[in-house]
Amino acid sequence: MIYTTSKVTIKSYDKATVDRKIVLYKGDKNIEIQFEIVEGLFRQYKQEGSNTIENLNASYGQIVIRKPDYSYAISEIAETKDGRIIFVIPPEMTDENIELGSYTFQIRLYDESQTSRITLPPIEDGIVILAPITE
Repeated sequence: MIYTTSKVTIKSYDKATVDRKIVLYKGDKNIEIQFEIVEGLFRQYKQEGSNTIENLNASYGQIVIRKPDYSYAISEIAETKDGRIIFVIPPEMTDENIELGSYTFQIRLYDESQTSRITLPPIEDGIVILAPITE
């Protein structure tokens, strides 16, 4: 599976950023996106000197994506792996021209029993879907 990795920094209680935007093209299929939380306001939950997702007691994650038309796509809850939250962008998210544009998203973290733990602040324009030069 093809994948890309981004690091998430929580800037404030209402804003988070990624170190680079996730850029996809119309027609891309089953792309895995891996997020790693590297620092931010939730540091008090982490063990001293460690910036891993495990220390947030997050065993699972979910992504909520706001589409350009202001509807939402919500991923399935996925198990974290090696300190990363992993999502697969489904093919139906990149198969139509109407889906081209910039997306804001939020990451939800869940504990071992999949009880919601915390929702991270929104990441504005963190995912971009573009038109390929040819179809």
